[in-house]
Amino acid sequence: MAISPPELDYLASLEDLINQEIPLVPRVMWNTLGFTAEDGHVATLGLYRQGLTSLPEKIGTLESLKELRVQENQITVLPDDIGQLQSLRYLNLSLNPLSMLPEPIGQLGSLQTLELRQCGLSGIPESFGQLTALEVLWLTDNALQILPDSIGQLCSILTLDLRRNRLIVLPDSIGQLTTMLELYLSGNQLETLPESIVALGSLEKLDIGGNPMVPLSETQDNWIRILKENKCAVYM
Repeated sequence: MAISPPELDYLASLEDLINQEIPLVPRVMWNTLGFTAEDGHVATLGLYRQGLTSLPEKIGTLESLKELRVQENQITVLPDDIGQLQSLRYLNLSLNPLSMLPEPIGQLGSLQTLELRQCGLSGIPESFGQLTALEVLWLTDNALQILPDSIGQLCSILTLDLRRNRLIVLPDSIGQLTTMLELYLSGNQLETLPESIVALGSLEKLDIGGNPMVPLSETQDNWIRILKENKCAVYM
């Protein structure tokens, strides 16, 4: 299958970095090195454990890319033009020493699943709130202490996993995530929950174990009781 020249050039730049060919494959799995193509464009790309320290600029030329899997590399920074991947639905950056993310990541308007496990992240940009198609966000095992208020703008979110960070407080805006079904907060430094937590009427699972807030104060216990009355399973 013929691939557009700019996309071939980008693949060639990646091949130069990893010193091997990136093959056309039938399907990209979690541990794949390869790409799939649709209608002459790169559709999915897997670069699992290739020793990459960066992604080349002009990644935005992959205009039809739907899935990008680059977990278990040594990537420390993402190119700003990653925000040009307007077809991207799934992005896995787990197990890369990123420490921070560029603001343009918030421009990924089609993104539905974002995996950022064990990336050493100490913060996430305000632009995260622009990810209004995002349904699943994994931020497990990072170094987050606070979340931006814009987290409350993730109007499609279903699962938010923040286990084993260093969170000391949650923004009140988290109560705006009324579509959310699962919220995982265990293993942080939370001493309290915001009152807005009771507004999460769709919540089916809440995990707050391993935080200083447990055992709960009488006020927080009342908030948890309200969630349980709404059929939310609470794990402490």
